[in-house]
Amino acid sequence: MKRPALFFGPDGSRLREDSPELLEMLGDPDPDYDVARFLVVNMGFVKLAALEPAAEITLRSETAAPKALRAVEEMLSGLSVPFVRFRSLDDGNEAEAVVTRREALLRISALQPELGNPDARI
Repeated sequence: MKRPALFFGPDGSRLREDSPELLEMLGDPDPDYDVARFLVVNMGFVKLAALEPAAEITLRSETAAPKALRAVEEMLSGLSVPFVRFRSLDDGNEAEAVVTRREALLRISALQPELGNPDARI
């Protein structure tokens, strides 16, 4: 059974992709567009999905909110996944890379220098 993805908002809060609160927040009960892409590209959200035995992070570095990045970093630090699929939606292009959990944490930290030394959290 697939677990619902989590969306980490600009304030660091998290919402499940299947939660009514997510659509409420958008003010659109029946969207005819890709909600996940809209949240990531336009609203600063970061998506984290568990894909056994790995995880997937989807973000847009230009809009990813610092608190959302911190929240994803904390969650990812607690997961025991060997690999992370890292999807970047910058400039409308989707780029993917499969990296180790440590590399993913380093990438997230590089997006937000004020996060400090990632080696202390790995």
